[in-house]
Amino acid sequence: MKKLIGIALLCCTTFIVCSGCGKTAETESKTTLSKAMEVSKTEEKHDNKRSYGNTINNMYKKKQVAMYDGYMYYADENDVGLYKGKYMDESSKQKLNDDNPMFINIYKNNIYYICKNDNIENQVLVKVDLDGVSNRVVIDKNVENAIIQNDKLMYVVYEYSSKSGYAHTSAKQMDLKTGEITKMNFSNPSMIINGKMSINIFRGADKYIEVENGECIPHGSGATIELLSANDDYIIARINNYRSEFDNSIYAVKPDGTFIKIIDTPIADEIDKRSILVDDTFYYFQGNNFMKYDIKEEKGSKLFEDAWDGELFEFDGIIYVDVDYILSPMYDTSKNEAIGRGKWAENQSKKVKEKRDSGEETSDLWSDITVDEAKELILKEDGNYINQTISDGSAELKYIRELPYNEKENFNKMWNLGIVGQCYQFEIIDKQGDYLIDGYIVDRNKQLVYKLPSNPLAPAYLMKDNKQLKEYEYIQ
Repeated sequence: MKKLIGIALLCCTTFIVCSGCGKTAETESKTTLSKAMEVSKTEEKHDNKRSYGNTINNMYKKKQVAMYDGYMYYADENDVGLYKGKYMDESSKQKLNDDNPMFINIYKNNIYYICKNDNIENQVLVKVDLDGVSNRVVIDKNVENAIIQNDKLMYVVYEYSSKSGYAHTSAKQMDLKTGEITKMNFSNPSMIINGKMSINIFRGADKYIEVENGECIPHGSGATIELLSANDDYIIARINNYRSEFDNSIYAVKPDGTFIKIIDTPIADEIDKRSILVDDTFYYFQGNNFMKYDIKEEKGSKLFEDAWDGELFEFDGIIYVDVDYILSPMYDTSKNEAIGRGKWAENQSKKVKEKRDSGEETSDLWSDITVDEAKELILKEDGNYINQTISDGSAELKYIRELPYNEKENFNKMWNLGIVGQCYQFEIIDKQGDYLIDGYIVDRNKQLVYKLPSNPLAPAYLMKDNKQLKEYEYIQ
């Protein structure tokens, strides 16, 4: 079985060593001042750029991760807890505490995050040292999301109204220099983008964007907003309102309320949250192509084909793709070049084109698995259940077919699985009545096993080591 190897990028920390001939008071003073200036620069970078602490682009993704001084601080996919570690270095992994963190921010040697809970009333916003234990402080409760910008911790607090039946929200900010907490002027926000913009809710759903002058875009009971990406200068969202010019296309909205349409329908319908905004450029997947749109130039282009389609994250201008729950670098926005996983895709595209032009077969270029290997993978990931189910000989795990594109898309729509590549379909079938007990889909490239229920209204699962790694609720 061929396996794709995730390439990871280790962040390097630069240390400035000050040296001198004598230890006079003047030399010590200059050295101290030099160190203080370097610390100040570092803290300013962590705060204002937020590339080490976190960005709004990473906040609403399913994976919760922040970077600081070469380490990840993250919520583990397989176990509740706040963890610290380096990419692709299992020996560096440390469990700091037993919280279930989300919206992780790091600011001047402190971690700020929300302790996730099934009950919003029990979700608290906490501050703790980098060890995850020392000097723990609960800042507020009933908190849904939080982000740090320009020495301000901004967050949303939920309050349930028994009269209306809906949750009322308010925005607060904490001055991290003084500790003072004040209310912000956003009305009923669901997410704060920065100090100038927010996504606001109306009757329980995201309905409009509020900008710095208080204007709402759009506003009306028929409006819908789907946040795709954001930074301090733009919100990228799919906006629809049958009463206005918004037609379910993708728009870039500025803090002053002006906006432009950047991707029109029907192409906009294919683009989801597996996209990211870096400075003035929006990066996204369209089919198997990795694309970009320059907002200032109002021009789009294709970067490379055969991209690895997954959730995108950005730290220090490097775009990472989530490959089997590992972040792997894909594109360097400062150099405008593919790296890591993106370079692999770029090279594969060239090889495919060369072989196609010469009339040769191309299937051998892809890291893929056979039907037999897919069956072995299913037994590895869910063998305990399967062996118990078929142990009396009344049922069998049977290969059905290579899943057609339209059928794969039907499954994606039913459970929001997000499968892009080619798949094999298997089923556990009763030998006597020939009825379906359970179904399985194997993503051939990513080598992931999805378990589908015989009852279509029940949830589907991503299986890993005989555990339900991730649940997908039935949506349609």
